[in-house]
Amino acid sequence: MLVNGYVSKVWQEIFTYNGLSDFERIWASAAAEGFVKDINTFPKERKLELNLPNGGKTSVIVKIEKNEVPGKIARLLYKHVPKLFQELEKIYLLKKYHIMSTEPVYFEECTDQSVRTILITCELTYFQSVKVLGIHWELLPPPIWLRVQVTQALAKFVHKLHVQKMFHKDLTCEMIHVRYARTKNELKKSSHIAIAFFEVNNIYQRRFRRKKHALANLVTLCSSCQHWSRADLLRFYLHYRSHNRLTYGDKLQIRRILRRVRKIQTKNQSHGFFPRSIMTPTG
Repeated sequence: MLVNGYVSKVWQEIFTYNGLSDFERIWASAAAEGFVKDINTFPKERKLELNLPNGGKTSVIVKIEKNEVPGKIARLLYKHVPKLFQELEKIYLLKKYHIMSTEPVYFEECTDQSVRTILITCELTYFQSVKVLGIHWELLPPPIWLRVQVTQALAKFVHKLHVQKMFHKDLTCEMIHVRYARTKNELKKSSHIAIAFFEVNNIYQRRFRRKKHALANLVTLCSSCQHWSRADLLRFYLHYRSHNRLTYGDKLQIRRILRRVRKIQTKNQSHGFFPRSIMTPTG
């Protein structure tokens, strides 16, 4: 696990080449951009482009956090763990179960007058959110084989998360990003569709009442995918359950999900959100 330093010498050389060889220089570069203004205890982030020694560029996401050093009594009462370190632990937890997310390249914590933390991760290159994908599909319907492949991969991704007793507090279509081939030939070469979490802060584990948390995740995801057709959502649920046909139990569960989704959409429509129902039978 990456702790206080670079994940490899290659990344260390890249940062050194860009004049960001140590913690203080990275922090100073962030502060020079007004990056640390009113930071309080919430991690701030921004995209940073780096020049490669052999030519070309690459992009990373820099996140920084600043906390006050807890007093002696506070240290006795509770152990303070920076949010960025918690995020790093969740990234490696997902990686342990082969669930893709952002890739960390640098992490370091410095304690002087305050606790400062930096976490740098790779940008998800060529990925797009499920929400953007749904909008594109609504404007320009893709081939049916592509809809099936992407929906199946998305269902397996969410199912794998739930099998490992992990859940997401805000599992919306903005949190999941997809990278896929545009043609059948490209799909054969790539051999898979990549799906990754864009944000892992809201990942949590539960040993008990897992069905309740899984249902909440499915409701949140379905309610946010308002640009997906009914066929897409039914296909997603079938692959999530690994069933070829809907069973009586599946139908009851789908009705339960859609009942909650309608409540959410009715509430949001009063505020001007979700103008289109996910139950519109298109596609």
